[in-house]
Amino acid sequence: MLSLDKKILDKNSPVAKRMIEYGKLDELFIIIPDKQKKSLDLSETVHVESTGGGKIRQFFRLKKIGEKIIKENDIKFITVQDPSFSGNVGRWLKNKTGAILEIQLHGDFYGSDFYKNGVKDRIGYLFFGKRNIRAADKIRVVGERVRESLIKLGIDVGKIYIQPVIPVKEKGIVS
Repeated sequence: MLSLDKKILDKNSPVAKRMIEYGKLDELFIIIPDKQKKSLDLSETVHVESTGGGKIRQFFRLKKIGEKIIKENDIKFITVQDPSFSGNVGRWLKNKTGAILEIQLHGDFYGSDFYKNGVKDRIGYLFFGKRNIRAADKIRVVGERVRESLIKLGIDVGKIYIQPVIPVKEKGIVS
């Protein structure tokens, strides 16, 4: 998993607890771009590594760490949290290793004015994001509105599935 959520690095955060629950289903390797390089195990089956460095270095370290983890653990499935930054790395890893790529969309980037905020967002989400989404094998969206936005972009409906983020309560995952 390539995640942008730095809260995963805090073992007591709700998102870290959710990752621990996901790790009960299958071993999970999470790589996070961050200024500090860090490595920790949230559980016996959930392993987290952050890249260290500035944005450009983070990008290249995501690729290097991802490729190493995929090869060492025979990983066949990559999931990334956004279509742009981590989507670029995910697409590169898919092409390099043959792993299945899933891109997660937790917001309606293409059915709103989100990407119109500036040049960086326009390049990231309009050019790279759309390209990465088209290259993905699966696209996880959190709701029907996001799904419809992707269909309007001409994305194959067979790639898209809806799965909302499941909140974590004190005793585990609840729906």
